[in-house]
Amino acid sequence: MRPVRILLPAAFFLARAILADPVTVTTHTIGSPASGNVTVVLRSQAHETIRKIADTDTPVSFDLKPGVWAVDIESADWWHQRRYFTVDGSVTIDVPLWRAGEVRGRVEMVRHSALPRELTARFIEMTSERKPLSGEASCPIAEDGRFGCRVPMLALDLRVKAKGYVTRFFWNRHVEPGKDLDLGTVLLQEGAAIVGRVEVAPNVPAALAKQLRVFAAPSTVSAVGAPNLPNIKLLTLPAIVETKGIFHIDAVPGGEYTITAVAGKFRSRSIRVGVRGTATSELHETLLVSPPRQLRVLITPALDPATKHWHVNLLRSPNAREEETVTSSSASSSGEFVADGLFPDRYRLEVGPYNGGRWRSEQVDVGDSDVTLPISISIRDVHGKVTLGGKPLNASVTLRSDSSPGVQFHSGDDGRFEGQLPTDESKTWTVKVESDVPMVRRLVTHVPIQDDGALIVDLPANVLTGVVVDSSGTPVDNAIVYVTRAGESQSTDTEKDGWFTIAGLSPDKYQVSAAAFLKESRAVPVEVSDQPAVEPLRLVLSDVQKVHVVVLSEFGPVAGAEVSLSPTDVAGGLAPIDVTDASGELWTTISPGAKELDVLVFPPGFSSRLFHTRVLGGTLTLHVEQNGGTVSVPESDGDLHPYLLHNGAISLAEGYLGVWNARVAGSQLVIPALDPGLYTLCMLRYSEVVSARAGAPPRKCRSGFLPQFGELTLEQ
Repeated sequence: MRPVRILLPAAFFLARAILADPVTVTTHTIGSPASGNVTVVLRSQAHETIRKIADTDTPVSFDLKPGVWAVDIESADWWHQRRYFTVDGSVTIDVPLWRAGEVRGRVEMVRHSALPRELTARFIEMTSERKPLSGEASCPIAEDGRFGCRVPMLALDLRVKAKGYVTRFFWNRHVEPGKDLDLGTVLLQEGAAIVGRVEVAPNVPAALAKQLRVFAAPSTVSAVGAPNLPNIKLLTLPAIVETKGIFHIDAVPGGEYTITAVAGKFRSRSIRVGVRGTATSELHETLLVSPPRQLRVLITPALDPATKHWHVNLLRSPNAREEETVTSSSASSSGEFVADGLFPDRYRLEVGPYNGGRWRSEQVDVGDSDVTLPISISIRDVHGKVTLGGKPLNASVTLRSDSSPGVQFHSGDDGRFEGQLPTDESKTWTVKVESDVPMVRRLVTHVPIQDDGALIVDLPANVLTGVVVDSSGTPVDNAIVYVTRAGESQSTDTEKDGWFTIAGLSPDKYQVSAAAFLKESRAVPVEVSDQPAVEPLRLVLSDVQKVHVVVLSEFGPVAGAEVSLSPTDVAGGLAPIDVTDASGELWTTISPGAKELDVLVFPPGFSSRLFHTRVLGGTLTLHVEQNGGTVSVPESDGDLHPYLLHNGAISLAEGYLGVWNARVAGSQLVIPALDPGLYTLCMLRYSEVVSARAGAPPRKCRSGFLPQFGELTLEQ
């Protein structure tokens, strides 16, 4: 599902802008109670600033216009975290205050270059009693290289970094009352770095654990954005492993790397990471070093319905878009399948009969112990019939469910098929029907299987026909014709004379469009009913628009960024995903006549971006940063799906699962490294997305502000 734009009526915003809502801000001191004055500062996105002096631990009231606001506390004695909030009714904000202390030091440059203007000190509290406090402080650098900044008076682990320079670490440093924390001389070395965390499993012998090494094996290396890194070679780069398992690899040339931890004969899974320019790339997943493990699968019954051995595939995903086979073989006559030498990772197991098909698909997490996985496949007989307008249909019939990816049958000239399939907890199945004569491509959902094993698919006799021509009126053969409606899409090819036919469409409203090499047609709305067939369509292909895109960071071009441009003012426009080259550039196409776009960018090592823009010609330059936060939203609830609205564009939240290291945690979908700013969650049906784009107020929406490096949870 491509992103679409949601526009709320202007009158809605105008009415809200006139009103003011009561907001109460309360500061409370952490630790021993203390009294004194602080200044509460509120800033809006419209750059409006309001200040009030208040006593600590005492509420102070404001009347604020609706919108997103930030609250800061000005005080020489206290440290706080900036808080963001959305005003849309009465709001109460609580701001904790910690006693503040000074961190200072002096910067020296490894190379003779100008001093940066400031350092960023990111810290995390050393505690196991509660969730540790974390944050960051900006540390201005004076002309003589001295710097200073304020942090809470706690025991802290610190990371000190300047943009374009390698991160420096300071562990277990105590900020004490009446005494500055002196970090001494901080050497700044230009270049990128890879930072992560490594752990050794308890069952790894202590002698081998002392041999722990982490290294980066480069697959590609580029000097783009790193001109001061000489003698670039494809050599393995060793990491410095600090206390608490933090490791860092400094002065890393830009490129793609595989990070692995090894301790003797034991090792971790390998994680791929991209390094761009002089940016720091941080692994979000901990490397766990453990012995190789065994996966043992016990399949019941031991043999498939044809009394042959079950076939088993074990796969893993090296990245979000690829899946590779680890091993593929038959189970034994007793139904046992064994895979040895597996390192900690998440795998996918497929089980099917000897002659093909995937009857069962299971996710398997291999950790620090062997895994035994029993799989029980209950088998039932099924017989069915496929008809088109009541007449038998000779077709390929594929049945799918949540746990059974695909069981294929073939109906004969009488439309009947029979065979066996796994019993599924689902009450209904998704059935894909494909036939060439007549042309049928249908995906029918929620099809029940009766108690006696009967499954009936009766497709309507509705037929949609048309011709695809170019701008001169010449028929175009082998063009692809797309027929789409909410939640479903099907396609067919044109014949030599440019004509196409597709049958079996259910009564509904559809969008029909065509595409050929560097050409597209406008989408034509069609309403299919049980009445006589609609008039043949005429789809005219026009040249697509070419768009030049450049993705840049403050460190230089960003290679490997995935970019999707989705027209929002042209129905049925295609939205391919393209990838930038080593210079951060790509050429892509958008639909003829498109003037409005939703832009979605997935740049490795940086925050993803989602925004709306107009097509203005020339080059579309996309700037990305390393300041992203994490947004958590609910999973789909029945036919309601989570959509995120941000910067005038909207994207299906579940679409991030395949491309951006998003994960499911309980009933929440957790999406990392998103561009900071205001996000709105709307639970929408697929059929509501088009009307939302047209300006209808979206239903069931919640908004919140995602701060830099922060977290935001949006509930239904």
